[in-house]
Amino acid sequence: MVRRVEPRNTPSVINAAFTHRNFWDGRASHFFNGRNPFGDLVPSFIIQQMNNQATPKTVRLENSSLASQAVGPPPNAFEMGSIELFWQKIGKRMLPRYALALQQVASNDSLLAGYAKPGKGLNVTYEQLIRQVFRPEFLDSKFYFTCSTNCDKWQFITRQPLPTRPLGTSEYTIMEFNFPLFFGLAVQAYEEQLVSNDSKFDKGPATLSDPEKAGLAVFMGKGKCIACHQGAEFTSASVSHIQQENVIERMHLNPLDESSIRIYDNGFYRLGQQSKAEDIGVGNVAPRTGRPLSFSQNFLDGTLSLQIDPCKFEAPFSNSVPPYVLPAVAPTPLCSFIPPLANLRANEHLDVNGAFKTASLRNVELTAPYFHNGSLLTLDDVVQFYNNGGGAFGAEHPDITVLGLDPIEAANLAVFLKTLTDERVRYERAPFDHPELCIPHGNDASTLDGPGEAKTNLVYVEPVGAGGGQQIATFNDLLAGQTAGKAHTLSTTCSVSTQGVEHPAAP
Repeated sequence: MVRRVEPRNTPSVINAAFTHRNFWDGRASHFFNGRNPFGDLVPSFIIQQMNNQATPKTVRLENSSLASQAVGPPPNAFEMGSIELFWQKIGKRMLPRYALALQQVASNDSLLAGYAKPGKGLNVTYEQLIRQVFRPEFLDSKFYFTCSTNCDKWQFITRQPLPTRPLGTSEYTIMEFNFPLFFGLAVQAYEEQLVSNDSKFDKGPATLSDPEKAGLAVFMGKGKCIACHQGAEFTSASVSHIQQENVIERMHLNPLDESSIRIYDNGFYRLGQQSKAEDIGVGNVAPRTGRPLSFSQNFLDGTLSLQIDPCKFEAPFSNSVPPYVLPAVAPTPLCSFIPPLANLRANEHLDVNGAFKTASLRNVELTAPYFHNGSLLTLDDVVQFYNNGGGAFGAEHPDITVLGLDPIEAANLAVFLKTLTDERVRYERAPFDHPELCIPHGNDASTLDGPGEAKTNLVYVEPVGAGGGQQIATFNDLLAGQTAGKAHTLSTTCSVSTQGVEHPAAP
């Protein structure tokens, strides 16, 4: 048995704060519910101590997709946890520990220098850090809590007065139970610092070479890149774009063909890299409740809780064609009338299966391989993919067509995309510095961690302070063996040991 891995390529967290929903399929909701990634689709709660009682408290924090994304991996058996590792158990393990106890922190780390120990870790526990930030009614209670394996519903939770004895392994304090709320918001607060906005492109047109300017012209014109990679964020899946438009789009696949109307989630498109049967993308449903991830499907079902302005649709509803019937008093403007959406006409289609979030192009030079399935290796490959009109499995977007770029235009477009690289990211300068990391890198079948379990290889990523370090080796650098003088070469092994690490009880 070897380590499980997710089936999709991991995108960068840099500038992810500007994305309306996160994960490739958008399952990390813009509403954070304090416990799972799915927001309103899988309702949950935390516990609040008020008036001498501990009661469930609904959380719905808007534009907090990063917090929703953060709480997905820790209990996920394919990522950081196991099927037995529930959030309350994670809280019990984490809260009394010194933060980053197994990791060296640079003495000039831009965020953590004031907390760093001389050796490894920080001089504060996770509980102490949480108490500096969060309100006491979510941290302290006169009760402790037990629950069955299903701790997502209040009726399965038992409250008991706190005993004088230490709590057992299946008995949880209110802080332990509420740990995903703290974890999600803390990760979000950190990732909101990772803003890349100092590339060559950001310094203005005068800094661009003639080939780069020519590539920008292709980007804005013949290449049609701007149709999906809009705004300073270079993605139509951004919060700002969604707020200006709608969370869904209604447009003509072919503007000259009235039978080609498609309804999409804004910023999520099918490019044809993979069959819909292999990965359904945003057309999937949330666990347990079976609610669609797609805003468009929820819109058609009449269950979307977000405001929609049909006047912003590229293809407005036709109120004069059956089965649509005008109300007794026609609204003004006419496009504000939303007809019975379950009765889509034959020429209108929901097109969300196999669609994925539009990634930002900032620092794209550094983020190979590309697309949700990592199917392309170089920027030249990506440009040619679009030049060919998308993938073999059929793209559906009015601007994904055969472009007819000649070799010079294609090369200039790739050159322009490299102007979106922020040198602070390339050299890990603040705010992109970090503590040391030991990361999984394949398995050693000759060594077992347990019966039938191949040992996971761990490789070392050195700590970097605010001033940065060597330029990072990209994925393609690693493939080509071009790593001399670069960081992140994955050539140094490391091991993780808890021996000698202090795990004091939180005060």
